[in-house]
Amino acid sequence: VSADGWGYLSEYEQLAAGVGRSWRVTQLNMWAGASVEEWKAILGGLNLAETLLTLKLRFSGSAFQVSSDPSTMNSLRKLRDLCLENVGGSLSFLQHLTQLQHLDLEGTQVSGSLSFLQNLTQLQILIFYHTEVSGSLSFLQNLTRLQIPNLDNTQVSGSLFFLQNLTQLQELDLYATQVS
Repeated sequence: VSADGWGYLSEYEQLAAGVGRSWRVTQLNMWAGASVEEWKAILGGLNLAETLLTLKLRFSGSAFQVSSDPSTMNSLRKLRDLCLENVGGSLSFLQHLTQLQHLDLEGTQVSGSLSFLQNLTQLQILIFYHTEVSGSLSFLQNLTRLQIPNLDNTQVSGSLFFLQNLTQLQELDLYATQVS
């Protein structure tokens, strides 16, 4: 990037161009908001796939339908802590993020069943408060490290038989659900 062109780049694009692939970025906080294009510039400019452990990302503008371009998240297989805001659609891309320990999608426009999360056996904190997720909670029985699941104000349903497997459970938030 030339000196004249530098001023026309967003802060995120400057970061991607300036840092390049030489830094080991382990934490990235973009909670102030980033467009999908800015996120793709960061993803393309930095070697995040092998280093990024924590991502806090709020998309600006209309909700980003992650399922329309799962490559924007699929490569981040080392992630342990993921907080997304202003996303929508299917979350099946998460099944590839098997190192996740903390997943927070509170208040997002995501929907559908969470059964694909059953292989995320490292999960300790699962927050889907006030989303449109639905379906049975039976997948939780495989998440034996789960300490805090928050599924308040969702469309999840079923019984609580799975609780016997959750020996590390500290808190269970199922207010305003279909769980019996």
